[in-house]
Amino acid sequence: MRFGRLVAAWGIVTVATVLVSPVAAQDARWRELQTDGCKLLNRGDYAQAERRLREALKVAEAFGPKDVNLAESLGSLAWLHYKRGKYATAEPLARRALAIRENALGLEDQAVSQSLGTLAVILASQGKYSQAEPLFRRALAISEKVLGAEHPEIATSLHNLAENYRFQGKYEVTEPLYRRALAISQRSLGGEHPAVAASLHNLGLLYHVQARYAEAEVSYRQALAIREKTREGDTVDLAHTLANLAELYVGEAKLTDAEPLYRRALEIRRNALGPNHPAVGHTLNLMGELASFQGKYSEAEALFNEALSIQRKALGPDHPLVGETYTDLGACYIRQKKLREAGPVLERALEIQEKGLGSDHPLTAETRFQSAVLNQALGRDVQAESLFRRALAIQEKVFGPNHPAVVTTLQQYAGLLRKLNRPSDAEALEKRAEVARSHDRDSGRSVKE
Repeated sequence: MRFGRLVAAWGIVTVATVLVSPVAAQDARWRELQTDGCKLLNRGDYAQAERRLREALKVAEAFGPKDVNLAESLGSLAWLHYKRGKYATAEPLARRALAIRENALGLEDQAVSQSLGTLAVILASQGKYSQAEPLFRRALAISEKVLGAEHPEIATSLHNLAENYRFQGKYEVTEPLYRRALAISQRSLGGEHPAVAASLHNLGLLYHVQARYAEAEVSYRQALAIREKTREGDTVDLAHTLANLAELYVGEAKLTDAEPLYRRALEIRRNALGPNHPAVGHTLNLMGELASFQGKYSEAEALFNEALSIQRKALGPDHPLVGETYTDLGACYIRQKKLREAGPVLERALEIQEKGLGSDHPLTAETRFQSAVLNQALGRDVQAESLFRRALAIQEKVFGPNHPAVVTTLQQYAGLLRKLNRPSDAEALEKRAEVARSHDRDSGRSVKE
């Protein structure tokens, strides 16, 4: 818009000189600040990046409320706040950037696709998966139309859409998207690019939740090798892979292997993101789960409570990650026979998860399972059976009949049925568990105790 006005003044050289110089200088200053801010952001120097990007935004505001450079500054600042875990602050900036670009560039410009992706990631990070999905899909459609099917940005759009499906437990549609993103990144960027590491990491995550542990470890280790080799200041992604590899080891009962990885991930995240970032909270929750499995209950409770303090403040009280931490704390209470403490915690977890994830999500099933164990311990057998039945139905639907979570539920449910003097029903569940265990032994899986 600025350049259109300048062309109209070009007829008189002296006037043009007066008009062009201040605007050109202003534009150059904005570009310098914006470029420096983005470089600092990419290096993980968030404090300096925010100062530069805020200065750039101040300059851009003078260009007018519909200027595309203003949209770029808003989008960069939104991404910075996202990286720092300030999702509520990031969202209105991303929405404003998207509106400016749609108005200035039309609905099918690649810059619009980028703004859609930014806003969708921010929404998904707040647990607003149903709101994020159409934005991810629209971003992908624009990129495919503008850039073609093999452009690296297509891989980013595919990756983001797959992540949103994984968070919702829609695993059957997730893997093909991850694999396509990985193939595009490998062909267009080479085998050691950070985008390749991201696809490998998240493919590992998918295998992990499906209990395909051997495949998960291979993917994690490939991602870790790339991230160890290519890091340039921003080590947050490296910490992400370290934490998830540690969580995999916990699932395989390799507890001593997991602990140093968690500690390194926590140190990286605290140094890079500060002590109150939600990623720090999530790491503390994972470390609490490990301590609980090790029987270090006082340490575990302290870690869970520190995690909850960070997560509630950073994400709000109803975020799915808060619900997950409540579930893990409730399980820790049950292991200690602190049954009165466990009840309210698990009730709150289920309330959060059903609101944010729906009643058929695997995390909701895990909370139902823990609630069933609690009710069984309290002698509330009717309630326990209903919860076991519902948890089992969700787990078999999402994971299939041979997943370790299904085995655990079958075993616990069978024990309840024997207590209720229903041996034939219990035996049927035990046979199903044995079939699943045989499958697990053949595939190298193990069940978390």
